[in-house]
Amino acid sequence: MKHLIIGLILSLLTGCAANDSARLETNPPPKTVATPPPPETVTTNTPTETAALSTPSEPKTPPPRLPKLINHPRPNIQVELTPFLEASGCKTGKTPELEGCENLRAQMGCDKLIQPDALWGAVTPAYPMVLCLILPDSRRYPNSPDFASKLSEEIIKQIEKEGYFSRGQGRKRRYTRYVILQDGQFQLIKNIDELQKMFAPIESPQEALSYVLMATPFSAHTGQKINPAYRYYTDVIEDTHVVATKDGFEILLYTYRNFGCGSHPTSTIRVTLRLNGMISYPSQRIAYANPAEDNLCVD
Repeated sequence: MKHLIIGLILSLLTGCAANDSARLETNPPPKTVATPPPPETVTTNTPTETAALSTPSEPKTPPPRLPKLINHPRPNIQVELTPFLEASGCKTGKTPELEGCENLRAQMGCDKLIQPDALWGAVTPAYPMVLCLILPDSRRYPNSPDFASKLSEEIIKQIEKEGYFSRGQGRKRRYTRYVILQDGQFQLIKNIDELQKMFAPIESPQEALSYVLMATPFSAHTGQKINPAYRYYTDVIEDTHVVATKDGFEILLYTYRNFGCGSHPTSTIRVTLRLNGMISYPSQRIAYANPAEDNLCVD
């Protein structure tokens, strides 16, 4: 009897093990599926925002040696401003801000008109142009502060709706647009869609540089030098330059963290520009930082 009971128990255990094995074969564990990378962000008619491209975290330990330096000549590009000054009555002064432009500023909705960067001058058609700076938070109405605040918010809503090229990161909001002189008439260029319609297709490396400098908040760096006091996070520091590709151009630009507290690094941006004026810049890389600015706070 004892042997019979032991035999039954062994039979039951063997059957359970077989059933578990069959279930494992019938229902194998699910396969791990790799998630595809996110699509590249393409800037078309949407405004270009400095804040939209966040600065990557600064590495804790920079490379132990100084980087290699590659310089490229600064392109020989200029903007002809005289026709704009003659038509507007504006004058240049000791600062980049144009003087005597009250009527044109009011007409275009600008708080300041700023002389152009010379490197904008290769876009075609070569219309005379200036930068339109809008400072909604700086407008003052001493007799009615509440009205000033309300008006500022209304202006910002309108700007956000119509578009702009860059928006400042600081406590006081600032937006940029362009004013051009076209066939004797002043015209406001509010966003990248209008810029694309005005200047595309992009047909040369110099025009590519001018176009992306106008369309983005980034800057061109040429004539750079290695500073042994800086922290470098790359093996190569290379000046701004343009490389032609089969679909358009690739442009190396730079951006600097202007606002906030702590380190203020300079980063490189590789901008891809298609011939039709479409721009993408999916990533940036920290190039160097000045230790003297580690505790700097700018708002």
